[in-house]
Amino acid sequence: MEDIDPSYHKGMELIFQGRLEDAEPLLLEALERAPDNVELLCDLGLIYQNLEQWDIAEKTFRTATEKGPDNQQAWIKLGLVLIRQKKYEEAILASKKAIDLVPDNPFTWLDIGYCYYELGEWSDAEQAYLESQRLYPDDVTLYYYLSQTFVKQERYEDAEVAIRKVVNEKPDFLDGWILLGDVLEKLGRSEEAQEAHSKGSG
Repeated sequence: MEDIDPSYHKGMELIFQGRLEDAEPLLLEALERAPDNVELLCDLGLIYQNLEQWDIAEKTFRTATEKGPDNQQAWIKLGLVLIRQKKYEEAILASKKAIDLVPDNPFTWLDIGYCYYELGEWSDAEQAYLESQRLYPDDVTLYYYLSQTFVKQERYEDAEVAIRKVVNEKPDFLDGWILLGDVLEKLGRSEEAQEAHSKGSG
């Protein structure tokens, strides 16, 4: 923030110390003097988010997007709070606003994919995950999410290819082995499925 408000400065120090409830009134005091400051609104929203006060966090981030409609971080944070409240359709809209501002954000595409998955829109989830993967190809866990969408679409051969990449690169990822076992069962390969499930049981 330009011309940092003393209350804001003190509030941020308390946030760094983990004293969120003590920081809140100081940031509110600073907000009274700078009601249009999007950065300040986002910092205040994060306090409510971390305190799991979802309704007021949502309201604060919505205000941030109204004050700064071109602020990508405000839209991203609003989307994340909406996800936590399982408001997936609204979260998709907020996340897509963020994508419109900065298209090359793999993590926002991941959030969109998650929302579509939770809504049962498997093909849309797959496309969002693929876009995230294109932008961040080193994230092997994206193959896990993709394999889940393949399973939902009964594309078990594709699911096997994707999940094997995960367990080959992350052999300690137990959920990956369990999913592989489930996929192999669907493919009628019982002995391989049992072996994968055994590895997933730890």
